Amino acid sequence: MLRGGGDAGLVNALYDEMTKPADAPLAAGIASTVHSHVIAFAAEEARVSGRVVDVEEFQRTKVASG
Repeated sequence: MLRGGGDAGLVNALYDEMTKPADAPLAAGIASTVHSHVIAFAAEEARVSGRVVDVEEFQRTKVASG
């Protein structure tokens, strides 16, 4: 089930990464990897708390502070 077109973009990006030559660099760097994890943790916080979580605020207050 696709949700607003986002899944198609993810599947296409995954396909592109998996079908490149083995020695080609990955498109995702450490910054985008960390950012995607922050989004996932913020989404979990929203799920558990039942409230809307601002990702930038979550990163400033929860991630940066340790």
